[in-house]
Amino acid sequence: MHEKVLILSKKNFQDRHLICNVLNEKGAKKTILFYGGQGGGKNHKPSNVQLGNVLNVLMKSSKKSSMISSKEWKVHWSHQNIDKNYKSFFALSFFCELVDHVSLEDLLDDKEIGDFYSLLANSIFYLDSEIEHQVVDFYKLVSLFLAKLIFYLGIYPDFENCLNCSGPLSKGGAFKLLEGGFECSNCNSLKIRWEYDFFFKALTTKFKDYRDFVELEQKQVKQIFTYFVQQFQIAKDQIKSSEFIFSG
Repeated sequence: MHEKVLILSKKNFQDRHLICNVLNEKGAKKTILFYGGQGGGKNHKPSNVQLGNVLNVLMKSSKKSSMISSKEWKVHWSHQNIDKNYKSFFALSFFCELVDHVSLEDLLDDKEIGDFYSLLANSIFYLDSEIEHQVVDFYKLVSLFLAKLIFYLGIYPDFENCLNCSGPLSKGGAFKLLEGGFECSNCNSLKIRWEYDFFFKALTTKFKDYRDFVELEQKQVKQIFTYFVQQFQIAKDQIKSSEFIFSG
């Protein structure tokens, strides 16, 4: 069976093979053993099984193992510029690692989850395109990706009603990170901060328009990431690539 998949992670297996987590177009995760995936051999063939690439894969199931394997695949799309910039590679790793962490295998009903495939594919495409034109704003792209991932996971903060009194937040509100929502001016004397504008605009901003998105500093993007890990109940150090995104 042929299937289009996006490479989420990879690790070497024996001398020439790769074991990869991949995401199909329905948003389901699979693990595939790519025979000869590392490249090499007599013809010194380079590997095209790279993080973030989209492949058309001929998959084969085994009666002896639950592992899916493949000896035949073709590149459907590959990024051309991301590897030329270390920051863009860190962003790619961050995107793929997060989706790898939250996506599920063997989905019975793919309608119950967000469109992880399109989210990740769009993020990588615009990251690669912007690197080519040398105009990429990493923190805008990373923050927009995080916001949309949070929305698809169903842990988006309510920016319409106050956490305490349930009254409307017609004029914005003060963000409560641990509680995952906003308080109105009657319940909280803090000034309305950037978080309300961020979450409000993220829902309507498309990736092609990401440069018009809210301008955030690194520490603010890190706060959005903190909100994500707290709401999804994972430890920050489980996302290894976050160290490179938020260091410095």
